[in-house]
Amino acid sequence: PRASNQAIQSVFAATLAISLFDTVTLLWLGLTVFLTGNRRTSATIAGSAGLILGAIFFGGHTLIITHTLGSGSFGVNIVWRVMWIVAVAAPYFWGLSIFYYAGDPNTGRWVRRILTFAGLVLIALLIINPIPSFNNMIFASALTPSIAWAYVPYLFLCFTLPLIALRRRDRSNADRSDPFRRA
Repeated sequence: PRASNQAIQSVFAATLAISLFDTVTLLWLGLTVFLTGNRRTSATIAGSAGLILGAIFFGGHTLIITHTLGSGSFGVNIVWRVMWIVAVAAPYFWGLSIFYYAGDPNTGRWVRRILTFAGLVLIALLIINPIPSFNNMIFASALTPSIAWAYVPYLFLCFTLPLIALRRRDRSNADRSDPFRRA
């Protein structure tokens, strides 16, 4: 029993260390991109917002891991709900910053429209079928997969559509496009 207790404590410490590392790293990257960017474009702002939202997510993750606020307390449920809002917003902003570099406004428009539509559908689903409290989610005998059915495809769209836009950029406009974008 003592060896298993030490193993559990080691896993807990490692998980907490990784979560804190992710929080600090994403906050540092987000602030670096925002404060040192020589061009305050919408892509710079969206990219730094995505990184800072990621830092907020992992900060909440750290609080929930440590149960600093108490497992069933009102504070944990607030952090839990804020984490879900951030989990929807961060990939959206990151996707917007990537599609900016596609170089073709037509490709960027359809990517932005699909991402915005997917984000609004996910937000509507979260309003219609609210996320259960932290304890209800953890101690439920069977979880409803509605969040997974909506969130996983949303993440897939946020990360793949901008990459498709990068591959399908307008070659005829490449010479006239902004050299900063091409870089």
